[in-house]
Amino acid sequence: MKVVILIHLLLASIALAISPEAECLCELGEQEIKNENWTLAISYFSNAIDMEPDYALAFYHRAVTRSNLGQNIAAIADLDRVIELVPEWAGGYYWRGRLHFWLANYEEAIPDLTRVIELGSGNSETQSMLLEAQSHIESASTGGKR
Repeated sequence: MKVVILIHLLLASIALAISPEAECLCELGEQEIKNENWTLAISYFSNAIDMEPDYALAFYHRAVTRSNLGQNIAAIADLDRVIELVPEWAGGYYWRGRLHFWLANYEEAIPDLTRVIELGSGNSETQSMLLEAQSHIESASTGGKR
């Protein structure tokens, strides 16, 4: 719970100039996530982004929601935008690295997971994914032989 609050505070502080209408749409999207109504949530986040193209929180939530639907490429594109808007926030790198890892795009996952750790937000899961991705790359470069 503390992490979620911290994320909201960080992204909200970055998005101080966001219109109340876009914030309301994002809040509605967050409610639909709780209801597991993924498609409607994406619609709300997309509408918020249409109103405020620099709304990092809406991009972040849309990315996570898209990943829940298996729309991983679209989620990665949203996370690219989050990272562009908030380059010092580890959450964007974490989710993008995680998606690349799930897609077995290990070369793309490694820099993102490394960045999470550099930003001081890495945990055992991040470290484990990073080590496994590095192992896959090493194994591929040696033809599976160690």
